Amino acid sequence: MDIEIIEQQLKKVPPEIKNAFFSVNTALQIQKIGERYGLLLDQIDDLVQETGLTMIGLKPATEFVNRISKELRIDGKTARKIADSINDEVLASIRKQARETSEKNQIQEESQAKDLKEKSNIADLERAGDFTIEKEGDEEKSDSAIKRDNYGYTEPLVDHLLSTPVAEPQQKIVRYEDGKLITMPPIQVKTGPDPYKEPIE
Repeated sequence: MDIEIIEQQLKKVPPEIKNAFFSVNTALQIQKIGERYGLLLDQIDDLVQETGLTMIGLKPATEFVNRISKELRIDGKTARKIADSINDEVLASIRKQARETSEKNQIQEESQAKDLKEKSNIADLERAGDFTIEKEGDEEKSDSAIKRDNYGYTEPLVDHLLSTPVAEPQQKIVRYEDGKLITMPPIQVKTGPDPYKEPIE
């Protein structure tokens, strides 16, 4: 068969079948089946080729038994046994992989459709209520948050925004008298408004 026809057909088949077509493991499995039924090397080669062409859909599966009987020059009963062995040992695992992939793709498609529907419902709700729902990672950052993210620090609080004045740190007075350390209590600094001062109106 022409190599260009095979290449065109391989573009149409699912990846599991394409991988099996090129797999050394598939060829070895078919070779073992051929050896089990006493086939010669050239017959095994023909069996691998016929199986591959059937797998990718270039030759009909319904005629597989007749084709291998004719190509391998074996009787129909042996051809049927070989076909059953190939079906059970080679093609069944390929079908299983294709089915699992198909189910996984279907689940992903359903999940995407569900997510799309939920997003659509949220968008409808946002339009009806004239608001937007913040999504994780979508929020716009304030200037200070951007500065914090870019420079690794947070902006200090501005003193004039505090309700009471910020007190200076208290200092302890330390003296040495006759070689002994004497610690005096810290100087009390007034903080806040003067309680005795009359308010000005």
